[in-house]
Amino acid sequence: MASGYPEWQPPKAVIFGMPYLGQAVKKGGTGLVSSILKAVFDGAGYAFQHKDLPYKRALKNLRAGTIDCTLDIKDKQKGVAQAAKMLVAYDLAVAYLRTRGFKDIKELDGQRVAYLHGFDIQSVLPVQVKPQLSYDLSSAFHMLDRGHVTYIIDDEQLLKDALYESKLPTSAFMITKIRSMEVHPIFTDNEKGRKLRDVYDRRMREMTVSGELEDILKANGMSDADIKIILDANKSRNG
Repeated sequence: MASGYPEWQPPKAVIFGMPYLGQAVKKGGTGLVSSILKAVFDGAGYAFQHKDLPYKRALKNLRAGTIDCTLDIKDKQKGVAQAAKMLVAYDLAVAYLRTRGFKDIKELDGQRVAYLHGFDIQSVLPVQVKPQLSYDLSSAFHMLDRGHVTYIIDDEQLLKDALYESKLPTSAFMITKIRSMEVHPIFTDNEKGRKLRDVYDRRMREMTVSGELEDILKANGMSDADIKIILDANKSRNG
């Protein structure tokens, strides 16, 4: 018997799978990346949900369709629906003891290099390293300090945050940026995923024009120079 009320429908949701990452992805939908994605999808009527997953598992779940979205370097993944609009820049950097020094990326060849468990850093390096996987970058700095590894590789800002959290004397270490790469959301390559990709691109365009994106970037401590890179990149692209 009809009640006269519309049938209840569960709210639309987008499930974002990533591990917690310093100031970028934090609990409660906070952090730079989570704040941007939450604003994107909240503004389109979707409930944003973060699922804490090791990155390799997030990629596997994305392809299986049990999550909707994760992140990757531009054009790195095949068989996914990649968004056109840039989310953030990934500034690949190396941390090392000041007494050792660092000239160029060739020095990583054959060395013990720490990086976060679940990330395929080797795939973006032109040399072969001996991976020393870490579940926490601040712990990796203690490994570096004790000589258990020679270098740490990760995003420049994540390394700076981790060095601060390690409580080690910052003057003993150096962090040098190697290259900058664009990070884009990637979605499951099915009807829902492609729709969410299009929602993301549309909302990022709207937020760039309205100034909302710039406000979020500033609120999360991004420098004016880095903000300009993201805004200029997204203003110049279709999608």
